[in-house]
Amino acid sequence: MEKTLETLSLEMKKIHAEKDAAAAMVLQKSDESENLRAELKNLHKSISELRIRCNDLTDHSSRLQADKNSVMRALSNEKSESTKLRLKLRELESYVSNKDNEIGILNSEAEDREGMVDGMSRQFEQLRIAAAEAHRRGKNGVWTWMCHPATTTVLAAASVVYAASRR
Repeated sequence: MEKTLETLSLEMKKIHAEKDAAAAMVLQKSDESENLRAELKNLHKSISELRIRCNDLTDHSSRLQADKNSVMRALSNEKSESTKLRLKLRELESYVSNKDNEIGILNSEAEDREGMVDGMSRQFEQLRIAAAEAHRRGKNGVWTWMCHPATTTVLAAASVVYAASRR
């Protein structure tokens, strides 16, 4: 019996030792569990902060994309307006060129008419001198030089010049 007691005592010590070891292990696991819970809590907090930051960045990205789209539309409108203005400028340059050509033609015609008027003025002056000469000589008066064919032509030309200058 003593031996049984001793065996039981040893077994009891062994069980106490195992119990103490198990209690120490439970305590260690409990500490580990607390540490893991604290780490998990920190991770949840970090994840929450990262989600908030991610949402902020997503919002910022959306605003930037909207700004970009707005700027691209404005750029497209400006390009369209620029193209329209270039076309209008080409039309105006063509119009100005045509008007310059017309002005050149009109200036040329005006110079031609001035030359014609000068020539007719000289002829008229010659006829006036001839009429004065004829009048001075006394040859049948005004009717002599009025009925002369050259005089009639000059008077007709002077009428044309007068009519042309009135336009």
